[in-house]
Amino acid sequence: MTYNSYMQIKRRPGRRVKNPLERVCKTCSVLKPIDQFQAQNRTRSQDWVSYRHSCIECERKKALHRYYARQQKDKCSHCGGNRDNPKFKKCEACRLACKDSQKAHYDRLVQQVLAVYGNRCSHCMDPRTECLELDHVGGWGAKHLTRTGRRYVGRELMRWARDNNFPKTLRLLCGSCHAALSYRGELPRTFWWGDRLTSETRNSDATTDLLPVASSVMPITAPGQ
Repeated sequence: MTYNSYMQIKRRPGRRVKNPLERVCKTCSVLKPIDQFQAQNRTRSQDWVSYRHSCIECERKKALHRYYARQQKDKCSHCGGNRDNPKFKKCEACRLACKDSQKAHYDRLVQQVLAVYGNRCSHCMDPRTECLELDHVGGWGAKHLTRTGRRYVGRELMRWARDNNFPKTLRLLCGSCHAALSYRGELPRTFWWGDRLTSETRNSDATTDLLPVASSVMPITAPGQ
C-alpha cells in the first residue's frame, strides 16, 4: 500500500464518528465510555473533537512507568534528558517550563473566580483585584476542610469554588474587610473610598449578606457539597 492510498483511507469520512459514546481502550482492550478518554487538540482536525486511543487510567499508569524509569536512570523525570543539578528531579529547562505553566494556570483560575464574583469587594466595593480574597459567608470556613483535615484557603479554595459551580455561599472581600471580619467579628460600617466610589453608610448586617453571582447556580447548604 502506498502512502497516498493509506492517507485516503485514513481521511475517509466513514472512519470518523462525530459524537462517539464509547471506545475500546488500545492498552487494556476494554470497552469504556468516551468520557474516560482524554480529548485532544481540536485544531489538528479542523475543530473535530478527537480522543486518545488509551483511556485516562492507562495513560496515567504509562506516565508513572516512564517517570520511575527515568528516575532509575538518573535522568530528568519530565523530558528524560540529563539533570544539571542532582538535587532536583527535573532539568533546569523543564523546571522553568513547569513553573511558567503553573503560574499561567493559576492566573487563569484567579481571573475566572474574580470575574464570577464581581471583581470587587462585596462590602466596600474596592476594585483592586490584587487585594481581593474569598470569604465564607456566615463563617463556615472553619468547618470547610479537605480530605486530609486542612482548611480550604487560597488556591485550594478557588479550585473548590470552580469545581462546585461557584456557590453563592462564597464572596469576595478585600484584605481590610476580611481582616476586620476575622479579628473583630464584624465588617467596617463605613466606606473609606470617599468620593471615588461612595460614602454611604451600610446599615445592613454584611456578615450574612449573599453576593449575587453572574452565573445562575443554586447555593449549597453545607460545606463540602
